[in-house]
Amino acid sequence: MAFFTLKLSIFFLVLPVVQGKASCDYDATAEKYLLEDLNLYRMSLNLPNFTENNNAACLANNIASQLKNETCKNAFHYSSTIGTKPNVTEYDKLMDGCDIKENHTVQGVILPVCVPRLDPFLVLSNYTTPQYAKYLKNSNYTGIGIGSEDNWMVVVLSTNTSTGNFSGAASLIANVHMATAEKYLLEDLNLYRMSLNLSNFTENNNAACLANNIASQLKNETCKNAFHFSSTPGTKPNVIEYDKLLDGYDIK
Repeated sequence: MAFFTLKLSIFFLVLPVVQGKASCDYDATAEKYLLEDLNLYRMSLNLPNFTENNNAACLANNIASQLKNETCKNAFHYSSTIGTKPNVTEYDKLMDGCDIKENHTVQGVILPVCVPRLDPFLVLSNYTTPQYAKYLKNSNYTGIGIGSEDNWMVVVLSTNTSTGNFSGAASLIANVHMATAEKYLLEDLNLYRMSLNLSNFTENNNAACLANNIASQLKNETCKNAFHFSSTPGTKPNVIEYDKLLDGYDIK
């Protein structure tokens, strides 16, 4: 367990540097370090690293946004175990926003913690308590999604089976295909920018989550008039409940 001491000492050197940034950057940094530490914990148990699951991360972010105004009194109250749903308002809508089908979540678990300022030592300590550690130690869980908002950190653990992969498609192939298409589009857009002597686009997690939710809203629309749903500076896209989508990611 010596490596945890070393790792956590690094946290306290790094975190003061990022505290002056926007809260979303701070949250993203906390999520990154938690993933690294959870994988170190898994390594100490001779278990493979968790792989990132985009749908699970989308759901984790949605849940964290829902919980941001809740007190830290009873974080376990909002967790879920195998075959149950978390006690989170409009949970089904949060799943729909991430294009997740309920029958693909049965074996998954949702593990929220609430820690003032997301102190990394306390966050990790909460996840390695017996109540949550039993899931981290379970080799059936291979994927992970992490989201955070204010004092809340949410971990969603997924399996590689259809009953726990948090997929919205009949198989994971469709999700992998979409992720690959997004990756290639970003590369091509940055090549286009380069040809104009402009700097590359950098990825924005909140913007990506909003884009995914809008795409989910539009999936049943025809391709006849895609521009109808676009927005220009100072305008909103013609998307149902757009303001709620913004609120879900604490976007002003």
